[in-house]
Amino acid sequence: MADKPNHEKLERRVKELEKEVASFKQIEASLRESEATLRSIFRAAPTGIGMVCDRVIQQANERLCNMTGYIREELLGKNSRILYGTEEDYEYVGREKYAQIRERNTGTVETRWLRKDGTVIDVLLSSTPIDPNDLSIGVTFTALDITTRKQVEKDLRESEEQYKSLFKNNHSVMLLIDPETADIVDANPAAVSFYGWSYETLTRKKIFDINTLTKEQVFDEMKKAKMEQRNQFYFRHRLANGELRDVEVYSGPIKVHGRELLYSIAHDISARKKAEEEKAALEARLLHAQKMESIGTLSGGIAHDFNNLLGIILGNVELAMDDVPKWHPAKINLNEIRTASLRARDVVKQLLSFSRKTDHDQTPVNLLPIVKDALKFLRSSIPTSIEIHENIAKDIDDTIFADSTQINQVMINLCTNAAHAMEHTGGVITIDVENIYSDQFSAADYTDLPPGRYVKLMVSDTGTGIDPEIVDRIFDPYFTTKELGKGTGIGLSVVHGIVKSHSGAISVDSKFGKGTTFSILFPLAEEAAVVEPESADNFPTGNESILIVDDEKAMVDIGRKRLERLGYQVEARTNPLEALELFRTDPGQFDLVITDMTMPHITGDKFVKEILTIRPDIPTILCTGFSEKIDEKKAGEIGIRGYIEKPFDKGKLSRLVREVLDHP
Repeated sequence: MADKPNHEKLERRVKELEKEVASFKQIEASLRESEATLRSIFRAAPTGIGMVCDRVIQQANERLCNMTGYIREELLGKNSRILYGTEEDYEYVGREKYAQIRERNTGTVETRWLRKDGTVIDVLLSSTPIDPNDLSIGVTFTALDITTRKQVEKDLRESEEQYKSLFKNNHSVMLLIDPETADIVDANPAAVSFYGWSYETLTRKKIFDINTLTKEQVFDEMKKAKMEQRNQFYFRHRLANGELRDVEVYSGPIKVHGRELLYSIAHDISARKKAEEEKAALEARLLHAQKMESIGTLSGGIAHDFNNLLGIILGNVELAMDDVPKWHPAKINLNEIRTASLRARDVVKQLLSFSRKTDHDQTPVNLLPIVKDALKFLRSSIPTSIEIHENIAKDIDDTIFADSTQINQVMINLCTNAAHAMEHTGGVITIDVENIYSDQFSAADYTDLPPGRYVKLMVSDTGTGIDPEIVDRIFDPYFTTKELGKGTGIGLSVVHGIVKSHSGAISVDSKFGKGTTFSILFPLAEEAAVVEPESADNFPTGNESILIVDDEKAMVDIGRKRLERLGYQVEARTNPLEALELFRTDPGQFDLVITDMTMPHITGDKFVKEILTIRPDIPTILCTGFSEKIDEKKAGEIGIRGYIEKPFDKGKLSRLVREVLDHP
């Protein structure tokens, strides 16, 4: 019985041992599985893994071999010094790594390894002790090849240094701007110098503080630059002293330390802009000069044809007036047509004067009729919202030495300017004419005029007035404040030139917003004004034989009838070659030859030369509607005794014919 309990106890112990054996087997299996896993990780790890004991390489995985260029057998059992190119690198790693391990049970350093083929690689080396309490057992380490990363970092550092050098030392104005806030993040020395603020002040500003655009416009432009939809801009920037400068800006996105910014490179183009404006002004002046030349050429052609037409109208009207009794109502109408024709002649003369195609002879004339005729002409072109008032003193002495066409031009320019000053508001143009003496103004505005008697013409308006800052420049050529299409800037300079050429003086008195008065003084003439007689009783007559030549049949007929009614015997031809042949057959049959200038086959001046070769003493008169080839002086040099411009009335023709015949 005693053996039975021992037997049971033994059986229980056997079962316990069996369980323990099974447990050990399970643990052993787990360990083998774990060891296999670790071995697999060791072999397949993407980083180099090894074990060192007393600086001798005990283990090395495949990646570590690939990194160093050695096979596993060449590494195992070797001193780790084999991996280092210099003793300094080797000693540095040992000191730094083990110092970190003692402090933190782990250590990481950057070092350089020497591969078997002699190339150097950068390595990030991390180590941890196998037994933290006993470093002599050895350490395991991982090695990561960071050569590429180090090169990238080096390139980045060099690139950043280059960027800093480019940014800081660039002579162009450069800014870095945050596109989200519009903050000026950075500014180079050139920007500090250009804008005039200190670096600290400038980098506390927003870009719209120096840009003349609105905030909304600035953010819109920065958005375009950020999206690279546009990178060139033209702005005006404000400097510290308040000055505005035109700038050309190149802008685009840039990443600085991971921050998305905009770079802006600004170039001061104020001088270029001014040069471009001056060039544009010069081109405009050249264009204007070419335009005026074209107008002059066109005016000459118009003048020739129009004066011929006016000559036909005027001649026929005068012939009709001769046939209509004085009491007949048609006499009044015919006289109005004659007056209008003479006025149209003056308009053509003024057109030629404006295009500088006529000479200006100054003779004693009365100023008041010229002023009144100009006002009649202006009334039709000035808006009805503008009134014209005349204040002319009684018994005024208005005789001056002048060219009536130029005085008319002065009136038209001054009154047109006055009308422009009141075109939106309406108002009053006032014309004053009075006599004045030197002692009344010798100490005032006209000290450059000699003492004497003058007639004073004043043109006033109730318009906007002239800005005091520009009043001294209004007589400068091409200076104008009018918008495009409203003026060329030559009107007042022409007025000034005409007044000076008439030995006069001009001044301006203007109150900004209240009106302007131009005052002109002309010296009075001692001689009486020349007034051409209008009565038929004053038309000289004769009975001489006259040859008249003009390719315009109507002009030939009018000339013939006019001269025949004055008593002359007339032969008329429309073909100058036929007329020349007629003259050649009997040169003594004619006492006078009258010829037009512009004709087919042969011009009037050449026709006269042919006539004079046949008979040098024959008196000749040259008529012209307009010609650039000849004037009165050139005609006289050829031997032509009389020169007359179309259209002319019967009185002027009759006096010239008689003068040429009576004074050979």
